[in-house]
Amino acid sequence: MPTNVLYQHTPSCGDGINSVTANSLRQFDQLPDSALVSVRVVSLLLGRSQASIWRDVKSGRLAKPVRIGQRCTRWRVGDLRALMQGGDKRQLLAWVKVKTSEQMVSDET
Repeated sequence: MPTNVLYQHTPSCGDGINSVTANSLRQFDQLPDSALVSVRVVSLLLGRSQASIWRDVKSGRLAKPVRIGQRCTRWRVGDLRALMQGGDKRQLLAWVKVKTSEQMVSDET
């Protein structure tokens, strides 16, 4: 088993807030680019719901995750860093546009 994969301690690889999720967030800057994190960690890092993360993947605004099991997917830390640091400007601009429009909608309600 690779040592850079962050597994949940449940057989189903659940994505709830737990010590593994909290640890992934705390140590995100120290994780290697090849490390894998859950949709919950991605959601918390980007400040978006898990449903929005999946919509972003479907529309191409976010890199596709890596499947590590039948019902368990993870994102490469390097892909997330590239997005957050503007490695792919087109992807980042699309993400910011969606983020801004969602914020405007939530401000109106």
